[in-house]
Amino acid sequence: MPKYLIRADGAVYPYSARLAASARFKTVEELPADHVDNIALARERAQVRAAAAAGMREQQDQRQARRQRDTLKLRKRLAAVPAVDAAAAAEAQRQADAFGGKEH
Repeated sequence: MPKYLIRADGAVYPYSARLAASARFKTVEELPADHVDNIALARERAQVRAAAAAGMREQQDQRQARRQRDTLKLRKRLAAVPAVDAAAAAEAQRQADAFGGKEH
């Protein structure tokens, strides 16, 4: 039973009776050596791409973690500062009342 079909341009397909009926395909038992080499090369390239993608994801995760740490530090720093200075608020209220004509 044949295992592979090779198209005229060199593309290799798993055996299919439907494709084998076409004159464009040649039926073979074993893959040609150059195709096997191309498979190994393609796998190597895929591994390099996967490693590069993993490295980029790692960098992205590090940047996100750094942004989260910076945001947390900023929130803590802002929480430590009193939101309103009581003396300044009283003075602002006094000035607003004076401008509005109110007397206490």
